[in-house]
Amino acid sequence: MNNPRTYLDNIYPYVLFAQRYSFAPGQNSGQRICYASTVVLIEEGFGKLHMNNQVYEAKKGVIIYIPPGKWHGWEASRTEPMIHRCAYFDWQHTDRIGFTHQNDYFCYSKSELKEQYYGPQIHANVLIQEYSVVKNINAWLQRFDFFTSSPELLDESYFPASLEIRGYFQLFLHHFIKYMMEPASVMDPRVKKSIEWMNEVSTAGSFDEVDRLIETCADKIGLSCSHFHALFKEQTGFSPKAYWNNNLLLRAKVDLKYSSLTITEIAVKYGFSSIHYFSKMFRKKMGCTPSEYRSRNRIY
Repeated sequence: MNNPRTYLDNIYPYVLFAQRYSFAPGQNSGQRICYASTVVLIEEGFGKLHMNNQVYEAKKGVIIYIPPGKWHGWEASRTEPMIHRCAYFDWQHTDRIGFTHQNDYFCYSKSELKEQYYGPQIHANVLIQEYSVVKNINAWLQRFDFFTSSPELLDESYFPASLEIRGYFQLFLHHFIKYMMEPASVMDPRVKKSIEWMNEVSTAGSFDEVDRLIETCADKIGLSCSHFHALFKEQTGFSPKAYWNNNLLLRAKVDLKYSSLTITEIAVKYGFSSIHYFSKMFRKKMGCTPSEYRSRNRIY
């Protein structure tokens, strides 16, 4: 049976910046993605959110979760434009080399998109609504106030204030997740069983055999590969292959940081055909090579 600690221990939310943003009348953000996760609370005014090929009403009390890498766009009312409370964060620390300004976290063109900068998604066992309306907006505004501050306070030179702000943010996130958990989010038992099996089997690696192993997984829960793929993605937001590969690379990341294994041994452990292929896939996902990651983060 999969131990919940295997994913809970990897969740340590890290607030990047938070702000109160007032839209101009009729202001349109255009379609964009944010590399980090986003929580938005509409404090005042009206507008629209374009996301998931839908148009959502934006008005006082609406609270929204936007996962990293999701295209969306805001359109403010021409007469009563919105005021947003926004928090941008990662579920765990993510290296984005060269990011120094808030604008670095946004991309407005698919041709300029760099997927290696995507922050991690919340674990597949946790299903969060992306749109809801809060009942007591003043309580939520107060929660935002505690961690909304100038970006320089998150600098290491302001260490005590930084810890305080992050602590308040994590308390906010506790209330947010509790409120936004899907009310009927009992995961399909077939998907839950497949995730448990993937987590157990992927301990032994098998990156290069992922297609065969996913076929085995589908067979174990009595579904065709196409049905399994559709159901898994509907429930988790990931394809089975993406979930499997990300899981292996995250395990490799832990070994690079904490173990004495060589990079070649880690590549073999997780079923990569060569160290060059391991390095290529790791760089694509993490934005740096295994050796670069180890030199910056090694604890062993």
